[in-house]
Amino acid sequence: MGNYKDDQNRMNSTRRNVLISGVVVILLVVLLQHSSKNTGPKVQGRASQTRKVVGANFRDKETHPGNDDEDVSQKNLAERIKKLESGSAKVREELDVYWQHTSVLDDSWGFDSNNKEGLLFMGGKIARAVKYGKPLVVSVIGSSVAAGHDNCQYDSMESQLERTLRTVFKDTGVDVVVRNAGEGGECKDTMENQVFCLRHMMGDDTDFSVYSWSYFETSKGLQVIHESFIRWSLMIEHAASPSLWYPHGCSDLKKEVDLFDRYSKYGYNINCMTRGVEKIGYKKGVTGLGKRVRRGSSSFWGAIGDGMHNVTRYGSNEPEPRRSSLGVMFRNWHPGPLGFQVSADAYAWRMLKATQEAIVLLKEAPESIEPKITKLSAQDLGENKCGLTGYRPYWAGNALCDHLPVCVNNELPTYGRPQVTYAKESDAANPFKETFSAKVDEYVAPANIKMIPREERSMPNEMCAHYDHCRGFHADFMTYKFPPISIGYIVVCFIQNKGSDASKLKYFINDKKIEETPFLMAKNKCHVLQKTWPEGEKTLQDKTFYLSIDMKDSPTPHVSHVFGL
Repeated sequence: MGNYKDDQNRMNSTRRNVLISGVVVILLVVLLQHSSKNTGPKVQGRASQTRKVVGANFRDKETHPGNDDEDVSQKNLAERIKKLESGSAKVREELDVYWQHTSVLDDSWGFDSNNKEGLLFMGGKIARAVKYGKPLVVSVIGSSVAAGHDNCQYDSMESQLERTLRTVFKDTGVDVVVRNAGEGGECKDTMENQVFCLRHMMGDDTDFSVYSWSYFETSKGLQVIHESFIRWSLMIEHAASPSLWYPHGCSDLKKEVDLFDRYSKYGYNINCMTRGVEKIGYKKGVTGLGKRVRRGSSSFWGAIGDGMHNVTRYGSNEPEPRRSSLGVMFRNWHPGPLGFQVSADAYAWRMLKATQEAIVLLKEAPESIEPKITKLSAQDLGENKCGLTGYRPYWAGNALCDHLPVCVNNELPTYGRPQVTYAKESDAANPFKETFSAKVDEYVAPANIKMIPREERSMPNEMCAHYDHCRGFHADFMTYKFPPISIGYIVVCFIQNKGSDASKLKYFINDKKIEETPFLMAKNKCHVLQKTWPEGEKTLQDKTFYLSIDMKDSPTPHVSHVFGL
């Protein structure tokens, strides 16, 4: 599966691609500002920090385009199946030997990782990708744990998983992409606002979705948020197979049993980072070499070893201090490279089982594999329980989880297309087109080098820099264009909990001012403008409409999200 030195040539090539991509992106931004498909405002101000991150997103799309216009289903299919068998056998043996033929990777899952129905659902996605030469996309949304903070990006769970899966699918015509849409604490996000924007963050072409917000979660209403993530993942274009990921042992999963019972047939499960290694003796801070590479207030911060290994597979030949750094399970509350490896290996191990199902399908019934994925509807998924707890912000009851939300998320990175767009000056239907603000200020948080280990800050930027940046827009008057939404639930969020500072804002739906005072959600980050369509405005359910924000008397807040449902 390669190591750091083996990847140097590839990364040198990547650096060239990044430079090229940066130029391409800047040109694209200029063009998009004048395009009818414009989704964001023209900006003045601190835009320079965004280019590398946006470039990374465009690089994904350019490097992994798939073969949408070409039918490759009959081209060397038998040979590609053999390559898949060979690649999967190679990785399975490597993982089995590395984990000393134990059940650590199976035990890392909260529930039965061999659930046949779920593996068949996952395997069907893999079989389709192989038969038609499509990309296979895994997308992760979450907090700074998902973003890989306190580590080099190269050592994040997502990067490790992508390298492993690429070995499985080498020469099969399948390009594996693992998207890291984790967002750190700079913008003060929680799962309460981010889960509504999963389509824009992950992309509708996501085949497997992962959610990680454990440190922000409380017991109240937790299963409601989990169920919304599960259902909304399955309702996007590629019917993404969902899972949760926790950087601990998941000591109490009693409240999650019902969700597993109802959604395991779609591959749903919970990846618990230390659950498996705890069964072979791992205890925070007391295993392995018994030394730390970084001091902290907790005994396990910087401790080396997972109970069986003292370095990642790709780190055994690295010089110090890099080698010791690659053996850290937890930097602090953030996992280290060895901790991320446990989760990445557990996910890859389960994907290998799904791959076996895919191989059987490709051999025995290839004609049953359709080129297009059929989206799942709320009716397909059955009755939900999203309205049972009364948990804010789910006042609309079960109906909320039966409709896909629409969103624009101004933070970085995002990998999909926004469904809510910034209205153009030339939009004749915009009721406030005469009030269009030509001057828009963009706030972008600078890269935080402190989120990279001190001893690794001299490594190539493309290997260590994180993708996430807090970003928001502000203008005297802003108008967003919404597609039709059924429920009428509308929310605006601001960077860094600035919702509580936005008391002087005025909101309009089309040309009608919203008279009710918005109330706060997501730890004061967001304004909930309305929970449902008022009785007199339900005719808007089937119509495009405009949300306008008069900000001239409140110069502080920058808009980070606008979403509705």
